[in-house]
Amino acid sequence: MGAQNGKICVTEEQLDTFIKSSGMEKEKVKEQCQVFCKTHPKGRMNKNEFADFAKIALKNTKKIDMKGMAEHIFRMYDTDQDGYVTFIEFMVVYNIMVNGNAEENLGKIFLIFDVNNDGIISEEEMNVLVKHICVMIEGPDEFERSKDIANMAFKEMDKDKNGEVTKEEFILAVLEPEKVSKFLALKVIDIFV
Repeated sequence: MGAQNGKICVTEEQLDTFIKSSGMEKEKVKEQCQVFCKTHPKGRMNKNEFADFAKIALKNTKKIDMKGMAEHIFRMYDTDQDGYVTFIEFMVVYNIMVNGNAEENLGKIFLIFDVNNDGIISEEEMNVLVKHICVMIEGPDEFERSKDIANMAFKEMDKDKNGEVTKEEFILAVLEPEKVSKFLALKVIDIFV
């Protein structure tokens, strides 16, 4: 994305790349871009704007407290990790979540769990995220139970028992009949539907 005459614009190359990857028509992509840029004149959202956007976009879900989860979800969309979500980043991740296969979707969900963006999930990261998921969905009474769920999920996912969960281990645990891992992934997916 760039600026032209003081207005944010998406280059033809960016549009073409997204059109090819999404299968959307060019006019539909341009229309969505105009709406995004009107709402976000700088052509991007910071974490606070994204949190506000997530509350609006997910207002029809039964979830109430997006405060704890908005930062985690932001990481999934901020693909270049510059602290902002651009229109293209938003549309690419949105398209994957809507049209992607299970492995692609779980790869994006992995980014929610990888709190420090180092490519692995530590036991501490698992505890933080599971606490936010449980409190957001079930309420503050679920804090104690969240520790047990996090520990069970981490043990299921950490196949090589090296104290960290890779993206591959995460995806395998969720796709295999691992009960707690699947439960957590479904809870994250439940946020979006």
